[in-house]
Amino acid sequence: MSSNAKTSQRPTSRRESHAGPTKGLGNRGASFKTKIAKQGNSLGVRIPKEMIDGLGFKQGDPVQLRQKEDRIEIIRADDTYTRAMEIGRAFSLRYRRTLAKLSR
Repeated sequence: MSSNAKTSQRPTSRRESHAGPTKGLGNRGASFKTKIAKQGNSLGVRIPKEMIDGLGFKQGDPVQLRQKEDRIEIIRADDTYTRAMEIGRAFSLRYRRTLAKLSR
């Protein structure tokens, strides 16, 4: 074995140890490794800035979480659906007595 051969590759920075490869960020196949961590009374996952920027998200953007088999998908929140649900809730509160009578 030559003296130039590397026997072990260790991350050179904290960022490299938490974020996986940065190749293909424009590609939907980009992959990063991170950990679930406690954030206040909840658990959270930190998403690398490169991935957020590549998808066009910014801080404060509403997102929707979906559980699909053994994975979690994070997608942009559909504002039309959210607004329709708010209107439906307001309607049911306003007309709760009428709706109760109609349901008998």
